[in-house]
Amino acid sequence: MGKYKVSVIIPAYNASSSIGPCIQSVLAQTSQAHEIIIVNDASTDDTAEIVRSMSVRLIDREKNGGAGTARAEGARVATGDILAFTDSDCVVPTNWTSQIIEAFESEPELGGVGGIYKTTGAIKSSTDLLCFFEEEYIQAVNCTDIYEAHPPGGNMAYLKEVWDKGRSGLELQLFQGIASGEDTLVSSELRKLKKVKLLPSLCVEHALPDNTRSYFHRHINRGYSRMTLIVNKLTTPADMHFECFGGLRLLSSTFFLFLALLSVPILPSSPLFASVGISLSLLMHIGLSLPFFNFIKQKHLDLDKNYTLTWIGYMKIRLLLLIRTFCWVYGSLSGIWRHTFRDFSYDIKAHRKSPLP
Repeated sequence: MGKYKVSVIIPAYNASSSIGPCIQSVLAQTSQAHEIIIVNDASTDDTAEIVRSMSVRLIDREKNGGAGTARAEGARVATGDILAFTDSDCVVPTNWTSQIIEAFESEPELGGVGGIYKTTGAIKSSTDLLCFFEEEYIQAVNCTDIYEAHPPGGNMAYLKEVWDKGRSGLELQLFQGIASGEDTLVSSELRKLKKVKLLPSLCVEHALPDNTRSYFHRHINRGYSRMTLIVNKLTTPADMHFECFGGLRLLSSTFFLFLALLSVPILPSSPLFASVGISLSLLMHIGLSLPFFNFIKQKHLDLDKNYTLTWIGYMKIRLLLLIRTFCWVYGSLSGIWRHTFRDFSYDIKAHRKSPLP
């Protein structure tokens, strides 16, 4: 395992509650990292003070630029052969770096590898419950095609030479200040040079969102980043990443649920018409969402033992999926507005020829 030196890069923003365990898990590797670089993305809490007390390198940014910008800053100064990325709310297993090195040594044609998330934390709300099932579903879909899946930003590694040569830096322009979409764009660019592979055994623990607001804000960003990629012709509407969130079936099912709810107020004035509309809409909703909820039933045994999933819990999940769709729509419209109507556009080919950030 002496062939490769691994630089671990961790972006951090207001991560005082999680950065300590994250760094400790990287320090506890059986195959020690060449260096550990923490990029403090203009945190307003005591993240920097905690990092300074540990045996790692700290880079302080004066302005918040988002996870993509922080990763790029860390990669720019890294001196290892492999750039391994995780997030400040993740905990990596003790064999994380050794698995990464073994993957590159066993398949020389690889330019990058990624892994999966294992959601951790007590399930205290219906939002936590949906987040748990959502992450499990994402990993299950990704594992169906390990050479097409996009590695998540908190569990990915690339050869530095591939990163430097294949990455355009476009993600810093498109996703400035948000933590969504940048990892997808980077993996799409780098796999044009060499293969990128998902390793189902490369698993890191990923904390649940702090609160319900954080969860839905994440999905607004996902809607924005996805539409940004589509508008700029950097992906297709029905790619694998879209399927990770249930694809067109689950998305359409939430619209039928919305139609059913819209029909409720007209029950008193048009009971027959409204009843038929509600019944048909609910049937379509249940039918289209069946694969996702069958998956939930299979994963039920993996739940926090202190949380029991009831039929009321299923109903709450359906309503939360509807709200999630509204978040996507809002984020998507924001992306369309910024990149189309506000004429926020530029020559992507020209950008690729410019010096990398």
